[in-house]
Amino acid sequence: MQPLDPMHAEQPVQPKSPRRGFTLLELVVVLMIIAILAGLLVSVVGWVRRSANYASGANNQSTILANFELYRTTFGNNNYPNRPDSLLTTGGAAVPSYMTPDLAGMISPTACSSGDFDSLNNGGRGITVVMDHEDPISAAIEGNPGNTGVLARPFVSGGNLAYVNTAPTGADSLKNVTQLVNALGYELDTTTSRYRAIGTATPGDIALVLMGVGPSHTAIGKTMQSSPFDTNVDTSKQYNRFIAVFAVYNPREGRRAQLKAVLCPRGRIVNRNLSEFYQSTNPD
Repeated sequence: MQPLDPMHAEQPVQPKSPRRGFTLLELVVVLMIIAILAGLLVSVVGWVRRSANYASGANNQSTILANFELYRTTFGNNNYPNRPDSLLTTGGAAVPSYMTPDLAGMISPTACSSGDFDSLNNGGRGITVVMDHEDPISAAIEGNPGNTGVLARPFVSGGNLAYVNTAPTGADSLKNVTQLVNALGYELDTTTSRYRAIGTATPGDIALVLMGVGPSHTAIGKTMQSSPFDTNVDTSKQYNRFIAVFAVYNPREGRRAQLKAVLCPRGRIVNRNLSEFYQSTNPD
């Protein structure tokens, strides 16, 4: 009888341990962890998106300013693009209901004086047509991008324009106007209700006029490929184009209108958008 080979000896069968699944408590813990991670991710994505929007808005403002000046010197015969959005309803009657609240509080529909008209019109070589808005949004033409002006109105002396309100309504509108005026080095002359350079004793003869950079203005196809819009603003509910700020003079005394700044649709100057971008990237 041959001895058993220990290498080939039959080994006792080990009983298999029963397969163990997740307990309810373990599943709850895993789901809680996933929910926490998802919440953190959504927060980070939102923060990155806001920061990108602030940066994009500030870049668009600076680019528009440069393009308008390029148009003036290259194509405009020392005049700025024609056919801007008026930021007023048909006939210049009022501020459209879909302007952002901060911007709407900055606007005062006012009849332009002869000096202001001459500054902008410049003997028919400057602004001759403005684009009025239909209001409410439901009345706007189908496919109107950004709720821009669609009704051409001949620009004439005495016609209403969107002047910067010297008594803005709302705290943020007041902040917007204050920052704009200070950035331009102006102060309000209460006797004339117009602006003058800070520290001068001459009567204020400067007014500020707001005009939207919509798709109808004549810089499109020359110095700009398209009219940019602010991604921070919901185009289905509010006007989302950028705003050009012109200084006009009465009496004119040979002075044409001057482009002084470009605002975002919420009425904020580029420095404020840059500040908000910095704060969004450095929350502490």
